[in-house]
Amino acid sequence: MCSSDLLVATSAAIKAAYADAKVLNGGIYRPFAENGKSYLRALFAEPGVAAAVDVVSLHSYASDEHGDSFADALATAGEIIGGKPIFVTETSVPDDGDRGWMTPTWHARMVATVAARGAAANARAVLWHTLADPPPGAMDRNSFSRQDRKSTRLNSSHQIISYAVFCLKKK
Repeated sequence: MCSSDLLVATSAAIKAAYADAKVLNGGIYRPFAENGKSYLRALFAEPGVAAAVDVVSLHSYASDEHGDSFADALATAGEIIGGKPIFVTETSVPDDGDRGWMTPTWHARMVATVAARGAAANARAVLWHTLADPPPGAMDRNSFSRQDRKSTRLNSSHQIISYAVFCLKKK
């Protein structure tokens, strides 16, 4: 059984047990990259998949200076899936690297940018990756709560802001 057959069969079983349930696909990783776009196109071309999925789940990240890759991912997914709702079930921005623009100010701006670009693309939910404080050393990238390398305290200055932004429900 291939993954699309499993998705269709699982959706049917869920709907048989809970008729009002909304079924999401497994999160599509990097839908802004060609391999992610190709996979999403191929998945939704498989017989029964479009009918089996009620909400499309994406894992998209904003690692460029202005969040263009995140916006591109949502636009591409919208073209492929038609009018289905989109949930970004995992997103984040890198918190270290050799790019000079990766600063705390950039992180704060990107929280708002990702929320705004998600709303502009009609994403029904945008969930940030790792808002909880991880154990020391557990997260090295893509987390606002990464341990400060110069001390033992966590760098969590944006957690409350990002939590508030991403918990807002779109009506």
